[in-house]
Amino acid sequence: MYADSTPRGAVYNFLSEARRANYAAAATRLDLSALPEADRAQAGPALARQLKVVLDRSVWFDVEKLSDRPDGDREDGLPASAERIG
Repeated sequence: MYADSTPRGAVYNFLSEARRANYAAAATRLDLSALPEADRAQAGPALARQLKVVLDRSVWFDVEKLSDRPDGDREDGLPASAERIG
């Protein structure tokens, strides 16, 4: 298991929980700050499930190639808060 504080860890742990259908735990790896706090407990697991379906159907990526630095890959031209996975 990787630390959630890195892009690699957050994605790895999200996928691990989502593959076990533990969508509430998977949702803890998502940024739900755009949702009202009162809606997060119900919407978070549903969004985690939807993201897993999209990733399973459309995107292949190697988790090991994601940054293992808390601030992401500083050389990829993306903001520190973003990581390209596919």
